[in-house]
Amino acid sequence: MKKLILLVILIFMVGSIVAYFQFFKNDILESDASYYASGLEKQDVGICKKIKDSQLRERCFLEVAKAEQNLDLCNLIKESNVKGSCYRQIAIIKLDVSICDSIDIPTDEQEKRKTQNEKDSCYRSIGVAKLDLSICDKIFSEYDREYGCYADIASAKLDLSICDKILSQQYKESCYLRIASGKSDISICDKIQNPTHKSACYLDIAIAKKDSSLCELANLQRDICYSNIARQILDSSLCDKIQDKYSRDSCRADIDRQIKK
Repeated sequence: MKKLILLVILIFMVGSIVAYFQFFKNDILESDASYYASGLEKQDVGICKKIKDSQLRERCFLEVAKAEQNLDLCNLIKESNVKGSCYRQIAIIKLDVSICDSIDIPTDEQEKRKTQNEKDSCYRSIGVAKLDLSICDKIFSEYDREYGCYADIASAKLDLSICDKILSQQYKESCYLRIASGKSDISICDKIQNPTHKSACYLDIAIAKKDSSLCELANLQRDICYSNIARQILDSSLCDKIQDKYSRDSCRADIDRQIKK
């Protein structure tokens, strides 16, 4: 009996301790949330410094730094990738690539990768905003440099020669696809070797022009091409060109419903 009583007392004590710490934790979280909201509202890093949770505290520093466009406040942040994000966001607001340059890359592999992503994103955003390829060249990641920065600028300027600067054939052809669609120029599709990308190129232009004569060129996506254009111009005769029976019947039914409205 004594053992049972002792067990009940022990369980009660453990439960009380857990409840106490849970209450204390919730109280900290509530106070942190209050400090965070107040810090942002008043743009006061002094209030941010009262936050006990390190991640929330550094997020508070970042938001105030961004609002004030103050790099010195970014330097209060200890986590390198969050600090890099702080620099990046201010750099984009100011369109100042020198701020991207000043993002330090740590030696720790995990932090290095995260912070490098922030730096690359900084260069990409400003490079595209300024349509400046020389800024793209600062990007470490081949994907962000070629498929991202180069291709975004090529698409914005509809400049095929920029696509030709891309070394990766895959990224280059994706760039061609974007320019072809932007210009509605099927001759650019001929530069694409990948069958799927080539079909997608013809498909996009056919649909944009509502030109069913181009659907045969779409090859791998010819049914989608005929189906889209048929529905656009309400021409059920184009549905008859669809090979898949279900898609063909669905195309006719949709057009019949549209005509009867």
